[in-house]
Amino acid sequence: MLNTLITNSDFLGFLSGVLALLVTIYVFKATPKYQLVRERYDLLIFPVFKILEPHLFKPLKEDVLNEVVYAIEKNRHLAGGKLDELVYLCKKAPNQYNYNKLCRCINSEYDNACLRLGLKRRSITYRVIRDQYQTPLMFVLYLIANLLFFLLTIFFTFLIFSLIVTGLDTLLQLWLGISIFPVK
Repeated sequence: MLNTLITNSDFLGFLSGVLALLVTIYVFKATPKYQLVRERYDLLIFPVFKILEPHLFKPLKEDVLNEVVYAIEKNRHLAGGKLDELVYLCKKAPNQYNYNKLCRCINSEYDNACLRLGLKRRSITYRVIRDQYQTPLMFVLYLIANLLFFLLTIFFTFLIFSLIVTGLDTLLQLWLGISIFPVK
């Protein structure tokens, strides 16, 4: 019994050391990304979104498109390949299809940046009132995706809780010979 206790405490010490190392690496790697996301949001994503939001997925207006293209090109070093490609397509062939692709990209980039920065995302009601969906199908898919994310979050929370309780029960049985779930 004592030998098992020593072996388990060695393992727990090793496991806590590995966990501390992983958390340190994560924090170290996440910090520069946060700064880059913040800079990209402040200088590119929000200004472009502010111009484009009243016109998201609406019929193409050349003056709005030109203003968006100018704002992206002004901060091209933060744009990335996808936005660069969409700006090129919109300049080469300014049509509704390319404009909708640009709207979809900016819409997604804005939501992702808000999520990573801890800012509130636009609610479903906000989007519906302002017609910020390309098609009704895209709206339904968005609702389904959010519902699935919510259900998966509940499932994994329950799974982690049950693993913790089972693990604690196993440790108590090994160390003290008692169980959280007594057998009748």
